[in-house]
Amino acid sequence: MRHLSFEQVVAALNRGRTVEQLLGRHVLPDQKVLLRWISAYPSEGTIKASLHEVLAVESTPVHESGAFDLTEEHGEGRIIGTWQSADKAIADLTTMGAVRNKWVNFGVLTDELNDAEKLDKSGNLELSASALDFLESVEARADPAPWSSWVEGRDGLGGDSFIMVGPHNQDLEDIYLHRDTTTRSNNELDLIALARNYLMPLIEEIRALRLAVPDDLGAKVDLDGVTIWIEAEEVQDVDDFCNVIVTLGDGRLYGLNVWTFDFFDTARSHDGAEITELAGVYMQPPDLFVSDLSRETIEKAIHHILSRQIPDHWVLAETR
Repeated sequence: MRHLSFEQVVAALNRGRTVEQLLGRHVLPDQKVLLRWISAYPSEGTIKASLHEVLAVESTPVHESGAFDLTEEHGEGRIIGTWQSADKAIADLTTMGAVRNKWVNFGVLTDELNDAEKLDKSGNLELSASALDFLESVEARADPAPWSSWVEGRDGLGGDSFIMVGPHNQDLEDIYLHRDTTTRSNNELDLIALARNYLMPLIEEIRALRLAVPDDLGAKVDLDGVTIWIEAEEVQDVDDFCNVIVTLGDGRLYGLNVWTFDFFDTARSHDGAEITELAGVYMQPPDLFVSDLSRETIEKAIHHILSRQIPDHWVLAETR
């Protein structure tokens, strides 16, 4: 739920705020960890974007980590583009490694990194909702499926074994796999190709199973022990939309995207300005509209809803 919609990203940039997107967390051969992300921000009447690459340092905030490129200072990044409008900037950045619906407000990138780090720790993998979102963003940046393993002797004769990438009508480069000192297994080619093909269907299946309504999901909730996290209290200058996470006393998690009534017209104008054949025809609504983003207003609204029935589409995770 921390990710922003296209309308929210555009509105944030137009209000002078910075948005960011994690591109990856990579363990280098020397075991150092390289972090890569894109930031988009207003600058002198334009929208600029920078690519950041830093070496992670334990207990050091990501924005203060040392740059991978020693010519940079504290990973301020290098500018990769300048645009006259926010919507054009976000649209173009999808062709430069970003994913349209994976942007976060400035200051939330640490949560994205925590999810990426969990995915690197095999044997103790927690597939949280945000971890699934991160996996989806990795999947979206890769060359398209299907990938097919072609093993010399098993699938034909004519050269080395490899992975064919993408549909047959696309001229994408094949992948050849080698180990440093030992022989590569043909099973590894099969695994990589199958993992690429089945990753997104598996993510969608997990989400569908988690959205299956348990027997008591529609029941009223005891409001004792309910805690509410409001993004607007953590991020500066948020006054018209934010994410909210509700934790019940039994550990169940619910996430919702909240807009003020005033933000509807703003989002509608940005949607209409987007250059697509369906621009202005429809718009995906948030989970909740409120008069303002104060804790008092949000708590009153959510407590009232929980006292009646929990919307099943709010669910993030069952009892832990």
